[in-house]
Amino acid sequence: MAETIKLGNNNWATKEGNMLAYNDENGNFKPIELDFARSSSATVLKRNGLIADVAINEPRVSFEDSVNGAFKLEPQRTNVLTYSNDFTNADWAKLGVTIDSNSTQSPTALIDADSLIEDSSLASQHFVEETKNITNGVDYSVSCFIKYNSKQWVRLFASGLNANVYFDVLNGVIGSSSNALNIKIKDYGGGWFRCSFSSTSIATTTTFKVSLADNDGVVVYDGDGVSFNYISQTQLELGTFATSTIPTTGTAITRAAESASKTGLESYINSSEGVLFIDGSVFKDSFSKSISLNSGVNSTEIQLGYTSDVDPRVFALVRVSNSVEYIYYHNIDQSLNHLMALKWKPNDFSFFVDGVKVNSQLSGETFSANTLNVLDLSRSGGTSQFIGNIKDLRVYNTALTDLELQTLTTI
Repeated sequence: MAETIKLGNNNWATKEGNMLAYNDENGNFKPIELDFARSSSATVLKRNGLIADVAINEPRVSFEDSVNGAFKLEPQRTNVLTYSNDFTNADWAKLGVTIDSNSTQSPTALIDADSLIEDSSLASQHFVEETKNITNGVDYSVSCFIKYNSKQWVRLFASGLNANVYFDVLNGVIGSSSNALNIKIKDYGGGWFRCSFSSTSIATTTTFKVSLADNDGVVVYDGDGVSFNYISQTQLELGTFATSTIPTTGTAITRAAESASKTGLESYINSSEGVLFIDGSVFKDSFSKSISLNSGVNSTEIQLGYTSDVDPRVFALVRVSNSVEYIYYHNIDQSLNHLMALKWKPNDFSFFVDGVKVNSQLSGETFSANTLNVLDLSRSGGTSQFIGNIKDLRVYNTALTDLELQTLTTI
């Protein structure tokens, strides 16, 4: 098997403006620098389990969901909460609580997480809240890091979304909820959990509230004046899923969208036959997402792609001079990681997903020599941008056997 382009598989190298792919045929390592762009800084979970800042135009390798790391690409998002990590600020209203500022280490390794301490009010709620303008009738996501100290349950609530969720931050379990989607509680180590959910807005303002709870579903109770949990890194963003943290210190902050591609690859891609392989996952939203080999135009391309979450499927496509020679859609849970491979060869196409040949076709043309010369983490021109995590991406310059493809795509 000749893997002429490789990206990832626990072999990562990044620098400003580049994500390093490579070719190592015959033990001869040749770097292939993918052009990368993001016109803002960002954050990422590093191998050491801590959240770190990443500079403008620097690619991110995240260890959030994989011990071997994954190339993370996200869409543009804005955190509209203006003091994401300073709960002493007046923007955060308090009821039934006091704040002990900078009382422990946050997931960033800085001593900048606050304590949310219930007071001794009777038959009261105990929370902090921040109110912001939003757009009515669209999807938003809220998130917050919580570390247990003495209150097993917390509640996240957003009035303008009419949604709330209870989280067990001792055991990392989701409790009762109302009108919430994409509910998650993710263990970040060191006792920290990131709690999040999404919902559709019903108003033009929302109050985002983080409450201590006495049990699942119980936020009105007699405080003891001493019980508390740690709180850090709150976020309210437009979109159907929570993205990586966007710290704010007085104003809303936007993290720019990310893109990656490489031209001039005709010597690495066999246009007549080969295999495109990905081990990865995507963020579910209303847009399609693709990885493609192309000639600089969409009329001549190979795609592995993901449809929108309205009808979640994956697909493989071969388009030659604007003629679709091969296409197949396969129903799948897009929230999970999948291994996919598309083989193309004259009159011999097949599509493998997670070790299974889901489709094959013994007719159809491919491309003349040196036609395909671009690798895009999108379609040509930047449409259908890939947003998600890529653990392993490969291009083979020969068509593999069914056994080889089964082995390659088996989880």
